[in-house]
Amino acid sequence: PDNIDNDDDNDGVSDTDEVTNGTDPLNADTDGDGENDGAEGTTDTDSDGIIDALESSIIDADNDGVSDELDAENNNPNNDSDGDGIGNATEVAAGTDPLNPNDAGTDTDGDGTPNNLDIDDDNDGIEDTDETALGTDPLNADSDGDGEDDATEIGNIFDANDTDSDGIIDALESSIIDTDNDGVSDELDAENNNPNNDSDGDGIGNATEVAAGTDPLNPNDAGTDTDGDGTPDNIDNDDDNDGVSDTDEATNGTDPLSADTDGDGENDGAEGTADTDSDGIIDALESSTTDTDNDGVSDELDAENNNPNNDSDGDGIGNATEVAAGTDPLNPNDAGTDTDGDGTPDNVDTDDDNDGVEDTDETTNGTDPLNADTDGDGENDGAEGTTDTDSDGIIDALESSTTDTDNDGVSDELDAENNNPNNDSDGDGIGNATEVAAGTDPLNPNDAG
Repeated sequence: PDNIDNDDDNDGVSDTDEVTNGTDPLNADTDGDGENDGAEGTTDTDSDGIIDALESSIIDADNDGVSDELDAENNNPNNDSDGDGIGNATEVAAGTDPLNPNDAGTDTDGDGTPNNLDIDDDNDGIEDTDETALGTDPLNADSDGDGEDDATEIGNIFDANDTDSDGIIDALESSIIDTDNDGVSDELDAENNNPNNDSDGDGIGNATEVAAGTDPLNPNDAGTDTDGDGTPDNIDNDDDNDGVSDTDEATNGTDPLSADTDGDGENDGAEGTADTDSDGIIDALESSTTDTDNDGVSDELDAENNNPNNDSDGDGIGNATEVAAGTDPLNPNDAGTDTDGDGTPDNVDTDDDNDGVEDTDETTNGTDPLNADTDGDGENDGAEGTTDTDSDGIIDALESSTTDTDNDGVSDELDAENNNPNNDSDGDGIGNATEVAAGTDPLNPNDAG
């Protein structure tokens, strides 16, 4: 009888232990799951503080697919019995085993919902169906791997952001990858495979700007490009595009920022290092349109730019003089007559024969302005001047001191009557011819004989 039986239900657990355990001493299977209390003992499989003998292995109080005996939270269907990060009820819905941590199914975003039940597998805020339509990866919250999630980069799914307007949305173009190494990330570069693309529209390619140290995304930071060839001066070896490198221009003395240093309309490359006038200054530094000394010869052709008397054509007449005379200072065969060889053509020379008497005075005097010794006696007209030694009204410059027209022993210059041999030049009463015949001096009145 029970009153003397210490195990009334014969389950192998004494009545006193059952009272301690909380099981029914009169029911061998307190929780009614088909396993008697003795077999279940004091085991607590789910470690919830309730022994298995009091939790049924066939009852699931919260309908989460895990029996109460194995479910540490009998009234919480989201309890994760196998510790795989996915709640029991979710696993059951996904068709995986809530008690097998190796059978959880893929849960990309770790939100507790396996991908096959999750509408946003990567938890980036864009539903998987929309990601498929846009081309982004529904299993990667940052499809382009640039550190910014797809939702942020996409913005409005009906008008996704495309910063560089190249037809590829930002979520698919990385802001840290630069495919063509032009200094502009693919997300901001409309031509990812063209390093010469000009992203900021300043006329200089991206790669060129980077090499120059300027910003390929700032149109106001292009750097100076003197020749407008798309290459900033600081990396252009020919800043003015005249065909002469900047280093050679420095050597030549020309301006590397001006294609025509001397401003004569011919660029430095065409003029090169030629020195037409051989004055040690190259043509590129001497203008063919400037004439510093106003001598009618441009500096480029004038060996002495500050000397108007320089004779560029070597004809013995200075440039300025030739210009005044109407001849060509660069043509040695166009010098004009220069009687006295003084470098001044007769048509601008005031003393053509250089006898010291101006041509106008010679005309007045009757002497020859083209002959320094009109009478040919060895004494020039300037020296003889307007003296009339024999007072015959004919100046000495017109009467020779070596000619004796009437052969009376007195030169015409000293004979008042050049055609009268009986003229008495010394006034001693004896004619010149007579004195010569007598051996006396027709010019000495004290030597009459």
